[in-house]
Amino acid sequence: MLRMVVAAGMALGLVSVSLQMASAEPIRLTRITHIYGISADATDPAKVYLATERGYYVAGINGMADLLSADESPVLGFAPAPKSGGAIYSTGAEHQGIRVSIDNAKTWIAVGKPTAATPGPFLALDVSPANPKYLYGTAGMEVFRTQDGGVTWQGQSPAPGTPIDVAASVKDANTVFLATAKGLFGSKDGGKTWADAISTEIGKATTMVAATPDGSTYAFVAGVGLMKSADGVKWDTVAPANAFDGALLHFAVSSANGQLYAVTQFMKIIASTDGGKTWAAFAR
Repeated sequence: MLRMVVAAGMALGLVSVSLQMASAEPIRLTRITHIYGISADATDPAKVYLATERGYYVAGINGMADLLSADESPVLGFAPAPKSGGAIYSTGAEHQGIRVSIDNAKTWIAVGKPTAATPGPFLALDVSPANPKYLYGTAGMEVFRTQDGGVTWQGQSPAPGTPIDVAASVKDANTVFLATAKGLFGSKDGGKTWADAISTEIGKATTMVAATPDGSTYAFVAGVGLMKSADGVKWDTVAPANAFDGALLHFAVSSANGQLYAVTQFMKIIASTDGGKTWAAFAR
């Protein structure tokens, strides 16, 4: 498998990163104290994938998680690639851009040839569903974009507030949303200029933003709750803030049945089967 990954990396002009293989017994979800990203299984709504401080895991509704990555190194700045057959991205180290894995984080391939000018590490990262060559990332107070799959990056603009999360539109590769401590902002020019996205909630901290395959955008606004928009202009509150145990930090949707998943600030995984109106613990 490692040879296949290295060969794929050479074919794509990537630099391979080798990891020592390891194995581990399943652990309870409660032992994972930091979750940096969540994605849904393409066919099984009873499974989610977690990027954590202890590696990359698959978790089930039985409350157990199995380590998929080669070791327990942290997987940060996590973003699954849509329609990729399972590819995932994560941030590299300082000035190392991003890395990609096509085997559930067992091996990683560094994208491009990083230089001193390459940004990173990225706090938040997202792949454009409209054009997977476009990725957006936040590092410090700046928003970056790549148009060649992560080989080169361009600083787009200073963020309008301390960045917390980023989401690329499903409909347009140049449209992106930025969740910040000063509210949710939107850009239609790839992050060069920003405007308040939710006119009724200007200035309110937004802890999560996510674009879903049906073209909707979800955001969690502190003190307001989970909000949703079909067009990025008109927003409605789906569930009030007091319906949750803390703010939402990460979000995913199942392509199998549309079920929603979220990670709270207290690292609890919750799920919704009614479009986000009501939520329950993922593990039962």
